[in-house]
Amino acid sequence: SWTADSRHVQYLQNTSGDRDPKVRRISIGDSHPEDLFDLKSLRQFDGPLGRWSDTAPDGSQMFVRDASGRDIYALDVEFP
Repeated sequence: SWTADSRHVQYLQNTSGDRDPKVRRISIGDSHPEDLFDLKSLRQFDGPLGRWSDTAPDGSQMFVRDASGRDIYALDVEFP
């Protein structure tokens, strides 16, 4: 996605098997991208169209986080 100043393009470098996903950006007219931050601690949702991120109007990054219940091994429920 374009940055607010339209001088850079930010992108998410990852594939389904990538162990080191990161957000990178490249300046228009440049051929060397720079790393902005890594996403090792963010468990992203890997949907049918892949992972998604974008830049919010305030400049913060948005991601779809995987908050599924696949790590729930037991659940005790008491109904009234």
